[in-house]
Amino acid sequence: MAEIYPSDSDLLDLLSEFETGVEYIATGTAPYYLQFRKLLYRLLLSTRRANDFRIYDEGGAYYQTILDASFNGVNASAAVKFDFQNNAVNGFVFSANENIVLECIYIAGINNDATAKKYAVSFSVACDSLFVNHVFTSGGYYNYIGICCGLYIFDSLHFIETVSGGYAVTLAAGSIGFIDKMLVKVSNPLNITAEAFKPNMAYQAIMNCLQIGGGHGVSAPHGGYQYVSNCTFFNLHTSIVRVGGLTDKGVMAMRNCIGILAEDSDLAVEQYTIGGAFFGDHNCFYPNDGALVDFANAATNPADSAAKSGYNTIQVDPLLDGDYEPLEEQVRTGGSPDVLGDATSIGAIKTMNTTVINTAVQAALTSGGVKLAADGLDNVVVAEPSGDPSGWSFAQCVRWLIMRFFNKHTSDNFSGIVVHKSDGTVSTSQAVTEVEGVKSVSEVS
Repeated sequence: MAEIYPSDSDLLDLLSEFETGVEYIATGTAPYYLQFRKLLYRLLLSTRRANDFRIYDEGGAYYQTILDASFNGVNASAAVKFDFQNNAVNGFVFSANENIVLECIYIAGINNDATAKKYAVSFSVACDSLFVNHVFTSGGYYNYIGICCGLYIFDSLHFIETVSGGYAVTLAAGSIGFIDKMLVKVSNPLNITAEAFKPNMAYQAIMNCLQIGGGHGVSAPHGGYQYVSNCTFFNLHTSIVRVGGLTDKGVMAMRNCIGILAEDSDLAVEQYTIGGAFFGDHNCFYPNDGALVDFANAATNPADSAAKSGYNTIQVDPLLDGDYEPLEEQVRTGGSPDVLGDATSIGAIKTMNTTVINTAVQAALTSGGVKLAADGLDNVVVAEPSGDPSGWSFAQCVRWLIMRFFNKHTSDNFSGIVVHKSDGTVSTSQAVTEVEGVKSVSEVS
C-alpha cells in the first residue's frame, strides 16, 4: 500500500513543520549541503527524546553462587573488584554514623600479616547499620570488625588467608549482627586457629552458613550472645562451639547444625576460661576419624562443666557431598520439627542437588522391589486372566488391558463384548443392551 503525501506544490510551499518546529530548506538555497546538515541537525534535536523509548541489550546481571566462587574464584562479571594488593592498609573504613550498603563488590588483597591485623571492612565510630549482600572478601586478619548497631550479611563469601588466626566477623560491644548464607573458607590448611564468628559482648544470629577449615566455628566470648541455626562447620581443628572468655561468660543456643571435627581429640563444645551456657538441640557432631566427640572441656573450667551436647544430638557421619549437603537420611530428617510438626534437615539449607535426588530416587525404586531393570517389570510373567476380575491382582489387570487391545475380541448385541485369550478361549464378556437407540455396556464378568 502506497503512502499518501501532500501534493508537490503544497510540499514546496512548506516553511516548517507545525508540531516540531523543524524548518524546511527553501527552494534555491545555497550552499545546499550546509542547509541539509542544518535540517538534519534540527531534525535530530527534535527526536532526541525518542531515545528514552529505545531498547538496548546491555547484558543480564551475572550472579555467582558463593560455593562456586569458593571453588573456582570470583568471576569478574559477578562483582566490582577493589584490589588493595597486600599493602599495609585497611580496606573500607567508615567513619560516619550512617546506614551503609555494600553490594556486588569484591574486596581483595587485604594484608595478611597477623601482627598488623588489617581488616576488609571496619568502623572507626559506631555505625547505624551495614547491609552486605553478595560481597566477596579475601585476605586480612579480620573481615568485618567494629561497633555496628545492625550488621546484616547475606549471600557473601570470605577467604581467611592468614597463616594462623584470623576472623570472619568480630563485633564489638553493643553490636547486633544477623548473618544469612555466608561461606567462610580457610584457604591455608595449616591455619588451625582461624575462627569464623566471634561477637564480643554483642548479639548475633547466624543462619544457613558454611565454614570450611580453621580452628573454631562459633564463639560466644566476653559476654557475647549467639543464636546459630542450620549451619555446617567442616574440618575444624579445635572446637565447633566455644563459650566464655577471659573476663565474662558467654551464652549460645544452637539447633539443626552439623559440626565435623578433624580429630577425635577436638571438642564439640569448649568451655573457655570463664565459660558460660550452651543450649543445643537437634545437632549432628562427628569427627573425621569416626571416634566419639567430647562435649565439654571440664578440665579447663570445672565450674561450668555442665555444658553438654544438647538435646537430640546425633553422632553419625552426615556423608556430605561435593556441595556440603548431607546424604545420610538420619541427618536429612533429624532436624527440629517445624511449626507443622514436619521433619526438617540438619545443616545449611539449600536447593536439593541432583546427587541427592538421584540417591533418593534410586532408593525408592529398589526398596519396594519395583525396578525397571532386567529382573523388573520387563520380566514379569502373568498368565492371561479370565472370569470375575474382582479378585485379580494389579499385574493381572494390566495383563487383561493389553489383551483387550491386542487379542481377538468380538462385539454384537447378542453376546456383547467378548475378549479372547491367545488360545481362543473366552477371557471375559460384557453384555450390551440397547434402549431407544442408546447402547449400554455392563461390567466385566
